[in-house]
Amino acid sequence: MRKISTVFLYVYVGYLSVYAEKINLKGEVQDEFGRPLTEIVITVNREATTFPSNQFQLTIEEGDTLHFEAGGALLKDTVLAKGESYHVVRLKLATDDTDGYYASFPPEFADKKFMVEEFIRRNQLYPPNALKDSISGVVHVRFTLKGNGERDHYFVCPSVNTLLDKEAIRLVKLMPVMIPKLKDNRYQTSNAFIPVRFSTDDYNKMHGKSGVDTKDVLENDNDIKPKNLRMPEYPGGMEKMLKFLTTKLVYPRDAIQRHVSSLVKLRFVVDENGNIVDISIVQSAYPTLDEEAIRVVKLMPRWTPASTPDGKTYRVGYTLPVSFKIIK
Repeated sequence: MRKISTVFLYVYVGYLSVYAEKINLKGEVQDEFGRPLTEIVITVNREATTFPSNQFQLTIEEGDTLHFEAGGALLKDTVLAKGESYHVVRLKLATDDTDGYYASFPPEFADKKFMVEEFIRRNQLYPPNALKDSISGVVHVRFTLKGNGERDHYFVCPSVNTLLDKEAIRLVKLMPVMIPKLKDNRYQTSNAFIPVRFSTDDYNKMHGKSGVDTKDVLENDNDIKPKNLRMPEYPGGMEKMLKFLTTKLVYPRDAIQRHVSSLVKLRFVVDENGNIVDISIVQSAYPTLDEEAIRVVKLMPRWTPASTPDGKTYRVGYTLPVSFKIIK
């Protein structure tokens, strides 16, 4: 009888352990215009980590999905390349459609190289009748800059001349993309302003017209000033000027009702004869406060112009802060 043998084959099955590579990440989170965001939440595998500033540093496994959140904006980025030493993550934020707040400075532009003054100089069409009548001044164009970047509700305050006002609004409407205000990681609707300067002297000079004043102009801080230049001065000095401002300023009623206390910064030119010209706002507080500050500066008496020991006088730019404060 044939004998049957049974052979048992034992196969050892081990456990194959595969460990994903750890990646140490660090970087920062910005909005789409490159501005830093705060209170960043990064979620990896359902575990959320909050970073109070825009800087982050954490360890993940290769292939992890990261969720970046800031103010409701969400970006899913499957993998941040491990070869990079520093990551810059940009988020497109949500917009806040509530009533806007007042912006005290002119808006920023998406194009960092854009220069407002140069744009105005190249594109300004001086109204013929205003040019003929030698009407100059600074028109403050105010408008609403929405959270999505759209602009509307243009108006002028204070007004210089209806023809100049209209041209100033046209110029501002032509300007490129402006960056909305950022607050609590959301784009806010704000009430912005841009000063547009009109000068018949400059316009005639640029277009080769005759009769232009050719005296030195030192209106910018980077202009080369002659040696021993004595700066322009209010008659009687600073103390007299402060007394003049205190007695002449009238707090606008609507600003009082809204409890608006703020600082207005004006810039003007004291010409070679001591006259104050080309008044503009460089830091706005509130439309009627701006208007009142300009009104009072226009009332000032003639200044002592900037001069050198040889008696030559110069046009010089001057910055003046005017404070409005409600005393409770």
